[in-house]
Amino acid sequence: MQPSNSRLIPLLCILIFAVSGFSGLIYESIWSHYLKLFLGHAAYAQTLVIAIFMGGMAIGSWIAAVRVHRIANPLMAYAAIEGLIGLAALLFHRVFLGLSGFVFDSVIPGLGAPWQVELTKWSVAAALVLPQSIALGMTFPLMSAGIMRLVGQGNPSTISDLYFSNSLGAGIGVLVSGFVLISVVGLPGSALTAGLINIFIAIVVYGISKYVPSGVPSSAPGPSEGLSASASAASKKSAVRLLLWASALTGFASFAYEIVFMRMLSLVLGSSTHSFELMLSAFILGLAFGSLWIKSRLARGVDTARALVLVQLVMGIVALAALAFYGQTFALIEVVFSMVQRSSSGYSAYAVASYVIAASLLLPPAFLAGMTLPLITHALIERGQGEASVGKCYAWNAAGSIAGVFATSHLLLPAFGLKYSLVLASAIDMAVGVALLVGLSVSVASRFRLVLPLAGFLLVFAAAALVRLDDVQMSAAVFRTGKQVNTAERANSKVLFNHDGKSATITVTEDGVVRAIRTNAKPDAAINMKDPSKPTGDEATMTLLGAMPLLVHEKAKSVAVIGMGSGMSTHVVLGSPVPQSVHTIEIEASVFEGAKLFAPMNSRAYADPRSKLIVDDAKSHFSASREKYDLIISEPSNPWVSGVAGLFSEEFYGHVKAHLQPSGVLVQWMHVYEMNPLLLYSVINALQKSFPIFDVYRANDGDLLLIAAKDQRRLSPAWPQAHGPAFFGDLRRIGVTGPDSLAARWAGSEQTLGLLAKHSGVPANSDFFPYLDQNAARARFMGESAIHPVSLDSHAPVASILGKRFVAHTPLLALDDTSGPSRISYMPIAIKVRDAILTKRTDLDFSRVLLLDAALLESVLRFAHNCEIPTQRIGHEAFQKVMTLLNSNLGTDDLKAVWGTLRGKPCFKDLAPRTRDLVDLSWALANQDHRQMAALAKAFLDTKPDDPALLSMVLLYGGLAGILSGGQADAAQAIALFEVYLPQASRSPDLATAISVAYLNLREIAGK
Repeated sequence: MQPSNSRLIPLLCILIFAVSGFSGLIYESIWSHYLKLFLGHAAYAQTLVIAIFMGGMAIGSWIAAVRVHRIANPLMAYAAIEGLIGLAALLFHRVFLGLSGFVFDSVIPGLGAPWQVELTKWSVAAALVLPQSIALGMTFPLMSAGIMRLVGQGNPSTISDLYFSNSLGAGIGVLVSGFVLISVVGLPGSALTAGLINIFIAIVVYGISKYVPSGVPSSAPGPSEGLSASASAASKKSAVRLLLWASALTGFASFAYEIVFMRMLSLVLGSSTHSFELMLSAFILGLAFGSLWIKSRLARGVDTARALVLVQLVMGIVALAALAFYGQTFALIEVVFSMVQRSSSGYSAYAVASYVIAASLLLPPAFLAGMTLPLITHALIERGQGEASVGKCYAWNAAGSIAGVFATSHLLLPAFGLKYSLVLASAIDMAVGVALLVGLSVSVASRFRLVLPLAGFLLVFAAAALVRLDDVQMSAAVFRTGKQVNTAERANSKVLFNHDGKSATITVTEDGVVRAIRTNAKPDAAINMKDPSKPTGDEATMTLLGAMPLLVHEKAKSVAVIGMGSGMSTHVVLGSPVPQSVHTIEIEASVFEGAKLFAPMNSRAYADPRSKLIVDDAKSHFSASREKYDLIISEPSNPWVSGVAGLFSEEFYGHVKAHLQPSGVLVQWMHVYEMNPLLLYSVINALQKSFPIFDVYRANDGDLLLIAAKDQRRLSPAWPQAHGPAFFGDLRRIGVTGPDSLAARWAGSEQTLGLLAKHSGVPANSDFFPYLDQNAARARFMGESAIHPVSLDSHAPVASILGKRFVAHTPLLALDDTSGPSRISYMPIAIKVRDAILTKRTDLDFSRVLLLDAALLESVLRFAHNCEIPTQRIGHEAFQKVMTLLNSNLGTDDLKAVWGTLRGKPCFKDLAPRTRDLVDLSWALANQDHRQMAALAKAFLDTKPDDPALLSMVLLYGGLAGILSGGQADAAQAIALFEVYLPQASRSPDLATAISVAYLNLREIAGK
């Protein structure tokens, strides 16, 4: 081999190992997604994924460590391992689908006890990932041995270079996988991409390996000449054992830091998938730069043992300092919100700023943790462990990391909370430093042998006693509001419950009269505990989620509720004597404890013997229980929260359908705030694959109820008295007094929202192509809304006509029904305007008329009462506004009375021609005379109105005429009208959406 090659090949190998780290973190990311789909999103499943990955890495490292000295060409072995990893990745998706389908369809149904089901799932999960994890664990020792044989074992910078390059690639891999790959090519494409990278690496390294001299070392090298006095004084065996234990314990502490800091940062940055990816990348890059920094110190012949002691002690101190600094991160995120716009580019800036904030906490301890493995490995090499030291050190560290993951998630956080878990982890690091100081006989002044342990103890005690985490600030969801809690708000805010559970931090807060339960600071449910007569919007949603399923399936006996929240939905279901069993499935046990503070608004959930509270993931519970339900009510958190989007996927809906009785019904909550239409369409496309016929109801302006039957029948809510007075009392409290109240909340179906989704070009949200999960956090940050697709009746009865719900009578609703959507408040106002026109009453209060100003309304009333002709401009605008209000909110009988009265006035002929056309068009609509509607709309449009909004509304009426006829010829004529005038139409979202729905329905009628 030429000298130039001896310098070039190590550098090339280091670059290749960076690419290997890049693909390795892609694997960890996508395997976590896959195995969560198989195991469920419960806390034990999440930790099991990490344990399998880290455990496999430990096994692989150990295998390579004990065998590497027998391998003639480690780089050639490395190439073979990389090739096998790549081939496994190419097959992974198909293997996963086949094996998981076989387990759920053929294995689990034959098992008995729940522990058998769980053991089977864990075993299969291990079989899916463990072989590749073992192979990945072998790469570091093999690559290290290969380069060490090139440059010599006396060069201490080699391990640091490799560790840095691998960690750097891994940190970048997390970001690329989370922000780019999964969005563009989904999980299968990401696995394929990583597999091709590994195969490319295998080919390149195989070529390089031919330049490396083959042969096995004759023996493990003895101790280096530069051994420190402290190392030579210690027994080699005991020193090696101590160093390996130090590797394990520092791994334990490092993963405890990672889990605790990520949980703390989720309260600052939000718990979206992208937030976690930013945090993980910051932690990994800290490890990378720590190993890079220690490289130069090792090259200068630093005292390894003394450096290791110092790093361990400082790492514990830095962790405690980060705990004290944590409160300032809320101020930092407030500053970020004040500087960036709520736009797509602003979201990119916000992501960068979030990365910096995450790094401010995670980077310092991770930077120090990155020094530990190179230092321990070099100390082992100094003590004669040779090439095997790399694998041994890595294996012990991985084993400690596994223990840290399990212990922190399942023991420390639930028992001690965030603060004390972090304090304990820092105490472990400092204790390791003291143990190394004594066990390796590090030469320091004798007084420091006493001062250092005492100082460490005092620092830990001071942090535990003096640092206070601000529960009010931590639960304020600054990542949504962009503002910290001010002094006035703090005086009015209380934290009634706060517990760090296995999977999330659960708090119950009270702000004046409203009490809310929060998951990682995000409010999941809010109830007015002081005045039940003034329910919150959430109460309307939770009550309807519990009631609507029983109103459309009045004989339902078995009910499953996914998500506890405040427990009000379960409480409402149990208000009826009809259900015989109600299972409430909640992933985090702490929610059940916190929700007790909402009694008596949820008391039946805890006291009724029919109620069973289950701590599990919904998918996992359904598969294990094999039970089929009459009703499944899905009330998850917002889909931008990591893992929640899986409850809005086509696979989830298929899973739910399989666990419904033949006549079973699904009711699912969805929201339109912090969303956009494309995200909503993605969910609807997923739903339609299993439930092609569905209805949408609006609980309020922000919340939707998606309702669908397994047997694809159309569902209409009834008012069966069998549900009893308690059940209907809960409904009356939110202003729902009968079927009319429910009909007024209906917002669409597969003929409106479903058709828009079908033609949107947006993919169905899928577990394997998670469109919702990848884009929901951006929509949340930008404050987008998906209100328009479910507000089609805001200008004309579009949804009502398409859903054949164009009723003769007007729902009788009270003005104080304020818990529902805005339309609920418009209907009583429309009734008052109707009465004013028909009865000539002058004592009506129109202070709440939202769509009309007083002058415009007065001009219409003067015409109706006294035949006073308004000016052309005012009259045209006034009648257009009245047309919009009345036609969208009154039934046909009332519309006939109003428009017939106005047309019958002797002065009607004196109105401006366009104003008369609007009245005539409304009269034709009231009579559902599609031919007259079509003729009037065409005649009106032929006059070329210069108002795009008016043109759009009349064009919409022409489209509705074609839909009402139901004939292909009329639909084709309406389509021709659209094609002529659509370019001039208004681009306002509400009108544009309504026109799109009409146009798409016309095309279906016309067969185009």
